[in-house]
Amino acid sequence: LQGDWSSDVCSSDLDDAARLVLAVPVSTRTWQVQGPAEPLTFGTGIEGYPYPTPAGPIAFTSYQYEINIWSRRLDESGRVKDKEARKLTAGEAYHSSASMNVDATRLVFLLGRSPNRNVWIRDLATGREAELAVDATDKCSAAISADGTQAAWSVCGPGREAVYMAPINPDLSVPVAEKVCEDCGRVVDWSRDGDSILFVDHSKPVRTGLLT
Repeated sequence: LQGDWSSDVCSSDLDDAARLVLAVPVSTRTWQVQGPAEPLTFGTGIEGYPYPTPAGPIAFTSYQYEINIWSRRLDESGRVKDKEARKLTAGEAYHSSASMNVDATRLVFLLGRSPNRNVWIRDLATGREAELAVDATDKCSAAISADGTQAAWSVCGPGREAVYMAPINPDLSVPVAEKVCEDCGRVVDWSRDGDSILFVDHSKPVRTGLLT
């Protein structure tokens, strides 16, 4: 919360998802709030740091940001080959937990913010995207197999974190996902032959394991 004063009005911002500037009437005699907060902006961006001017207008900041996935190619020695990074996703959203198949034609990732993240796939040649997991559970991580034909993902806690997997059809659709572990934690990667899934659980100390 940030704010400032203008006569009997305190302006402030609210909420990380959609911040806006509010006016709150406050008595300068008792310093008690005299009524409900009134929105001064629409929350179309992340709006805050209000500064009421003596003449009446209120200055404030408004900005938008996004988290996207970028790629750089490496040579055989592990050095970067590209002069510039390639942007693989776009939009005012959170793209995370990126995983790419070995020939760089398919990308699996999480879209959204906790507690509403879901698993998506993108065909990097055509730009087509599809949602792989359609339920409302929050996903923690996702990975695609080396050949691009299978995806696995983890459902977030609290409590047990199950792992699911599903084959990916040529049109990017998937059949009903199969739960392959009731409480394994977070998917990290697939083995090169696609027979095993590497995971890290949330025990203390942390445990790493393979689903085969």
